[in-house]
Amino acid sequence: MINERQKRIIKYLTESKDWKKGKEISLLMGVSDRTIRSDMDAINKFYGESFIESSVKQGYRICGNVGTNIENREKINVPQDSKERCVYILNKLLLDNKSINLLNLENEIFISYYTIEKDLKRIRKQLSDYEDLRIVRSKNFIKLVGSEKSKRKLYKNLLIQETKGNFINLNILKSLYNDFNLMEVANILENILNEYQYKLRETSLPMFLMHIGVSIERMLHHNYIKMPFMEMNDLKNSVEYKIIYEFYSKVSNRINIELVDAEVQALSLLLMGKKSENYTGDQVYIHGKLYSISKLVHIMLEDLYKVYDINLLSDMELVNGLKIHMRSLITRRTQGINVDNVYLQDIKCRYPLVFDMSIQAMKSFQRNTELDVEENEIGFLALHLGAAYERSNMVNKIRAVLIYPHEDSMKNLNLKNIQTKFKDRMEIIAIFNMFEESRIMRLNPDLVISTLNLSHSLDILTIKISIFMTRDDENKILQSLNYLEEKKRKMKFDKAVQQMIKKELFFVDLDFDSPSEIIKFLSNHLYEKGYVNEHFYNDVMQRESISATSFGLGVAIPHALNTIAVKESCISVALLKNSVKWGEYDIQLVILSATVDCDREIIQYFFDWLSKMITNPNKMIKLLQVRTYKQFLEQYRNL
Repeated sequence: MINERQKRIIKYLTESKDWKKGKEISLLMGVSDRTIRSDMDAINKFYGESFIESSVKQGYRICGNVGTNIENREKINVPQDSKERCVYILNKLLLDNKSINLLNLENEIFISYYTIEKDLKRIRKQLSDYEDLRIVRSKNFIKLVGSEKSKRKLYKNLLIQETKGNFINLNILKSLYNDFNLMEVANILENILNEYQYKLRETSLPMFLMHIGVSIERMLHHNYIKMPFMEMNDLKNSVEYKIIYEFYSKVSNRINIELVDAEVQALSLLLMGKKSENYTGDQVYIHGKLYSISKLVHIMLEDLYKVYDINLLSDMELVNGLKIHMRSLITRRTQGINVDNVYLQDIKCRYPLVFDMSIQAMKSFQRNTELDVEENEIGFLALHLGAAYERSNMVNKIRAVLIYPHEDSMKNLNLKNIQTKFKDRMEIIAIFNMFEESRIMRLNPDLVISTLNLSHSLDILTIKISIFMTRDDENKILQSLNYLEEKKRKMKFDKAVQQMIKKELFFVDLDFDSPSEIIKFLSNHLYEKGYVNEHFYNDVMQRESISATSFGLGVAIPHALNTIAVKESCISVALLKNSVKWGEYDIQLVILSATVDCDREIIQYFFDWLSKMITNPNKMIKLLQVRTYKQFLEQYRNL
């Protein structure tokens, strides 16, 4: 092994990218020239190659590109450039919640005091976007001060930058695998899925291929699952098993791996997702004690929510993937089987924040099972969490495909321009040299951007831009994003509103004589169903006492002044048997809303719809004539 000083020497030479005199290095390291010469010999001996070259006149330097290869990073797990160092320092400040000794930091990440000072300037500039966050310094100690809310916002923004395009971008994923062509493997899988007419969600594919890549890489190094994954004969009759068996059969003909049934079973269960529980069940024994896999996974994700304010509990793709992964992990640990993770150090270096999340999640697992877990397993868990976090931040982004049949230099320049200007609103998910409907259909993007005039039958917005990005091109993209975002927003709110107007909250032919009786009936019903507490009725009546909430064309929209009495947002709808005098108007339709603060925007969208209805007599007449819950929702959708 090389020692800490020798690691610092490698780090110093890697950063400098030039010849460095032995005397300069010895002064920096606080040792003699002779010791430095011994260190250089030790480093070259450890790596088994001419890792560092020497010259009597010029000194020492890293040979060629050896210093930047993955092996170097595996041996020395430290941030590699200013950007990584800033994230590293902020991460320590955020998670340790205590002062950092800058002198210790020098030795920890092998940089000079001067370099740290430059990094701190960058960090302070970065923090200027956060109102109450700042670095406080006392001699050689620094501390991050500010509200917990701002600290969590900073952490999540750092995570977005770290995961962005790394976990669900196939072009980036393929660079992880040096011993085989991931895109060729992806094409084999895609063709087999098409043959079986088996639909795999587009956002699921990168994570699934990452699993495949890890498995193939392990198998290439002769690390197979040593025992049957499960004793499940019924599994072999499933379409998923048949797909994966055919997939591995074809892959093994092209890549030097064996066709092992345990590997087929493991990947089949992953492809099944939630359906895999039909074969595995939810119970597992750990040292003679019975545990629920679902509960263990839920607790892990709940802990992440508490610590980082990152809610991944509703991501069923993640939940199902973790259930299968944790079951495999438990089997390995209880059987004493270790697995190599050839990407562990790369994951730790490239995605330190995701790795920290994974450590937290695994601590939760260990705490609840008393099962020891090695670091390699944490690296695998990071792949799941990184992909899930990236998915959660792509939900509202417009997904675009770029058709650009020109030379790579022009393509890269144009792509960079587009990504720079629209990176917060749009994600380029694929770039093609030519348009092919079947490929576009499989990706199902929101937008196609092309430098050619395209004619196709797909229901996908398509715009033409020039080879060089002009102001007109930027306006075209901007207008398209505005249109698509508004369309997505409407769909999102439509769905949310429809979830709030539940069938159990829809009433027809109510027969009451006064507004207070109607409000009392609807409020009591909401109270009985657990949507509001006992004070809700009085809060609504207090609002009515200020001014009646009735409008022309026969509708009233009573609501409370505040959200204190509301437990869960909902909308109660009542069509009256006979009209009732409500303020100045005769009312036939009553819409009572109960809203928690976080849903105010959704309710506002509903009221925007309602305002259009009550200013359109023809629409309103149709709404007043509905007599079923289904008809009411149809009228809502058709505006």
